[in-house]
Amino acid sequence: MDHDDSSKFPSTSKEALTPSRQKNRGKTWLLTMGLLGTLAQPIWAVAAPPEHANAVFMDGEVTMIHIDEVIPEKSRFAYFLHPKGGKVEDVVEMIFEGEPPKHLRTGKKVKIKGRKAKGKVWVSEVAALDGDSSTSTTSGNVAEATTGDRKTITFVINMTGVDYGAQGASPYTQTHVTNSGKAMHDPVAFSVNSAYEEASFGQVTFSGSTATDVFLVSVPYDPGEACAYRTIATQADSASPVSVNGYRHKMYVVPPKAISGCGWLALGEVGSYGSTSTRKSWSTRIDAIAFAHELGHNIGWHHAATDPDNDGLKNVEYGDTSDLMGYCCSKRKLNSVHIDQVGWFDRADLQDKLVDVTGAGEYSLAPLGTAPGLSSDPQILRITPSTGRPYYLSYRQRIGLDAGMSSTYATGVNIHRGSETDNWSYLVKVLKSDFSDSNLYEFHDPTNNLTIMQLENNSNFVSVDISFGGECVAGDTQVVLSPNSQEVNVLTQTPSYVMTITNNDTADCGDTDYQVSLGTVKDSLGNVAPAITSSVQQSVVTVGPQGQGSTTVTLGLGEVANGAYTFGLDVADQNVNEPMHFKQTTGSLNVNVAVCQIGTPTVSVSPASQVVTNVSQLQPYTVTVTNTDSSTCPSSNWSVGLNSSLSGAIANPALNIAPGASDSTSVTMNVVGAVDGVYPMIFDVVDTDTGVATHAAQGSASLELSVNSCVMGAPTVELNPSQQLVSQVSDLQAYMLKVTNNDNAFCDASSWSVAVASGLGSTVENPTLNVTPGNSVVTTIMMQVVGVADGTYSLTVMVADTEPGHSGQAGASLQLDVQAPTAPSGVSAQLTGKRRNQSVQLSWNQASDSPGGTGVASYSIYRNGELLSSTSNLNFKDANFSTTNENVYEVYAVDQVGHISSTPGSVTYSYGGGNSSKPGNGKGRKK
Repeated sequence: MDHDDSSKFPSTSKEALTPSRQKNRGKTWLLTMGLLGTLAQPIWAVAAPPEHANAVFMDGEVTMIHIDEVIPEKSRFAYFLHPKGGKVEDVVEMIFEGEPPKHLRTGKKVKIKGRKAKGKVWVSEVAALDGDSSTSTTSGNVAEATTGDRKTITFVINMTGVDYGAQGASPYTQTHVTNSGKAMHDPVAFSVNSAYEEASFGQVTFSGSTATDVFLVSVPYDPGEACAYRTIATQADSASPVSVNGYRHKMYVVPPKAISGCGWLALGEVGSYGSTSTRKSWSTRIDAIAFAHELGHNIGWHHAATDPDNDGLKNVEYGDTSDLMGYCCSKRKLNSVHIDQVGWFDRADLQDKLVDVTGAGEYSLAPLGTAPGLSSDPQILRITPSTGRPYYLSYRQRIGLDAGMSSTYATGVNIHRGSETDNWSYLVKVLKSDFSDSNLYEFHDPTNNLTIMQLENNSNFVSVDISFGGECVAGDTQVVLSPNSQEVNVLTQTPSYVMTITNNDTADCGDTDYQVSLGTVKDSLGNVAPAITSSVQQSVVTVGPQGQGSTTVTLGLGEVANGAYTFGLDVADQNVNEPMHFKQTTGSLNVNVAVCQIGTPTVSVSPASQVVTNVSQLQPYTVTVTNTDSSTCPSSNWSVGLNSSLSGAIANPALNIAPGASDSTSVTMNVVGAVDGVYPMIFDVVDTDTGVATHAAQGSASLELSVNSCVMGAPTVELNPSQQLVSQVSDLQAYMLKVTNNDNAFCDASSWSVAVASGLGSTVENPTLNVTPGNSVVTTIMMQVVGVADGTYSLTVMVADTEPGHSGQAGASLQLDVQAPTAPSGVSAQLTGKRRNQSVQLSWNQASDSPGGTGVASYSIYRNGELLSSTSNLNFKDANFSTTNENVYEVYAVDQVGHISSTPGSVTYSYGGGNSSKPGNGKGRKK
C-alpha cells in the first residue's frame, strides 16, 4: 500500500475535513468493510463494466495505495493486483463497491473473480489464497518480526536531461546526502534510528551510515510521465553502487515537484505487522519526521487519529501529535496503542510494564519510555470492555526524544483506543489535574459503565481511579438550543426555539426531572424588553440515563423595535442539588422588520439641449422620473410641471411609480411667435400625496431658438472626377466644381473665390461664385498638360469667403502618361531543340517607360512584318520559322496605356547561317 502523506507534513494540510465529514467517511469504512476470510465474498462493482469486458479468475498479490488529494473529500484508496507469475505491465486495478475487505492490503495474496477491460477488473468475489502468510496472527510473531535492525538503503535522486535552473530548482548535492544520512541514522540527535531505538527500548534500530547506506544517484528524466515514483525507484535501484539485496526498507528522496512532478511530500507502502518483505518509501523532503512516518507505514501502522466522541470514528485522521504517525512536525515518538500493536512490551523485562486492568481501584503509571529499572509502576494500562476495542492508558513526559512533543500530552492520562488487529490508534482524551470541572479530570464511558478519574500527576507518575458499573455516576448534562439564533422580518411572527436536554448519567442512575426556567428578554444594552413575551411549552422535562428530552420556547413580539435581543434559560435537577445537572444557555433574536425609507426621486430630461433653426426641427422633451424609495414603501404619485418663459404641453402630468421603478412623459414646447434666443426650462416633480419636501426633485433642459436670423454653415465643395488617367493630351477632361451654400434662409447670398493649388497650370471658368442659401453653382477647371512630364499630379480647389469658417475645399488627382517606352535592346535569336522539333529562341533586355509613366506592360513580336505574339516575358520561342529564307524578327515595347515604342529591337536569323542583330532603325510600326 502506498500512502501519500502530503496532507500532514506541509503547513497547509490537505486533511482539512470537517469533523462531520471525517466521521461520515469513517462510518462508511467501519460499516462496509468485512473480514477477508478463506471463503469468497460477493462484492459488486461501483459501476457496470463495459459490455466487452471478459470474465476472469486471477491469483496474485495486492498493492494498496492511499491517495490523499488536495480536496480531502476526493482522497481515496486504490487497489492493484500483481498476477501470479506476471510481468510488471500485467498489473490491473481492482474496482469495488463501497469499501474493500478490511484486511486487503499490500502483500496480501488473493484470488479474485470479475470482469476485465482496459487494465481494470470489476471484482465480484475475492478470497485469500490457501497458505497466505502475509499477516501474522499472534503478538509473539509480530514482536519477533518488528524487532532487530531494520537495514535501510537511502537514495538521493537527481534527474538527467532536464534544466533544473529553468524550473527554479537545484540538483541535490553531497550535502543533501549527508543530511539524509543524519536524518536516518544519527545515533544521538533525533533521527529515524534514535527515535525507534528509544521508543522500542533498544529493540528496533535503523543502523547505517552516510558512507555505506546513503547514495546520490541519477535517473533519466521522462517529460511524458509526471511523478512516476515507482519507475524512479526501479531506476534508482539499477543505479545503486551497491547491491540492494538484504535491505528491509528502501527510502527514495525524489526531486522537487518542478522536476519530478510529485506534488505530495511523502509516500509509503503500508505493510502488515510481522511482514519481512522489503517495503519502499518516497519523500520530497529530507526530514527525520517524514522518514520515520513513512517507515512506520512500512512496519504496518496507519495514522494516529483523534476520536473525542469515542464512537470509533476518526474526527481528525492525523490529529494525535503525540505519535510519529500524526501531524508533522514536532519531534516525538509513539503512543501506547502503536507500541502494543507491534508487541514491543512482550520482552521479559517489559512484560510487567503493560498491565491489563480487570477490576476497579487506584493505579499509578510511570511516564511512557521510562527505563525498566527506574520505576516499578507500569507504563501502559489496558482495559478491554465487553464491547471490544481496548482502552490504553499512558502518561507522557517531555523528556528524551519526546522533548519536542506538545505539552498537552504531559498534563495527565492519555486515553487511547485501538487493538492489535487494527492499524490505527485513536486518541479519545487527555486528562489533567484541574478539579474545577469534572470534564477536565474525569472520563466516562456510559456504554461500558467505565469511569476513569485522574487523582494526581507529577514528573514521576500519574495516579488514576478506575471504576466499573454498579453505581450511579452523574454525567455532564448537555443542553442544545435549536436554532440558537434567528431573525424575524414580520412582527406577527412567533419565533420558536427547541431545547434538547441530554442526560449523560450512567445506566445505574434513575430518571432526572429537569426544571426549565425562562429568563427575561433583554436588548443589546441589557435593558428589559417588555414588548417581547416568552413562554415555555413544558417547564419540567423528565429524561432517563443516556436519553434525551425536549421542550419548546416561544416568543411573542408585540410592537418591539428593531434590534438584537437575548434571553436566558436555566436547566436544573428539580429533585436534588446535582451540579452536573445544572446548565445555563442563552438564545438570541434579531428583529429586522423592514420600514419605508423615502428617497429623493431622480429626474432626467432628454434631450438635455437642442438648437432649432426651423420650427419643423423642434423635438419634444422626455422627462423620466425614478422612484428611489425602499421596497417596503407604497407607490408614489408625482405631478410634473414646467417652469419656463415658453409654454409647453405635458402629455401626462401625473405619474404613479412603484419603488425602484421609472416612468416618463413627453413635453412639447410652443415656439410660435417666440423671439430667437436661449430658453432654460425647469421640470418640477412634486409628491401630490404627502407634500414632503425631500420627496420632490427637478430636471432641467435648454432650447436655443434661431428661426429668424442668419445661421451660416460651411459650404459643401465637390470636385468631379476625383481622379483621371490621361494617355493622350486630347483625352484630358475638365474638372467640374460644385459649391453648395448651406446657410439658412435668413442669410444673404455668399460670394466665394475659387483657387487651385497644383503642380500644373489651370484655368477656372468662373473664379468667383455667387450662391444663394440652399442652392448650388457649378463651374469647370481645365488643367494644362502640354509639355508636362509624365507623372501623377494632385490638385486642391479652395473656396474662400471673407466670413470666418465660411470656406471649404476638395481634392482630385491626375496621372499623365503620354510618352512611349524605349525599344528593347539586346535582341538575340538562337536555334533550340532537337531535329524535327526545333524552334528559334528569342530573348531581349527589358525596355523602360518614362519616369512618371505607367510602366512597360508587354512586348509585341513580329517576323518578317507579321505579328506573331504578345508576351510580358523577356523571351519567346518561334516554332514556325522559315528554314529556307531569312527570318527578320522585330520586338516592340508596349506600356500600360497602350503606347508602343517608336522603334523595335531586331535580329535576323537564317537556318544554318547564324543571326545578326541591330538596334532600332527609327522606323516605328504604325499603331
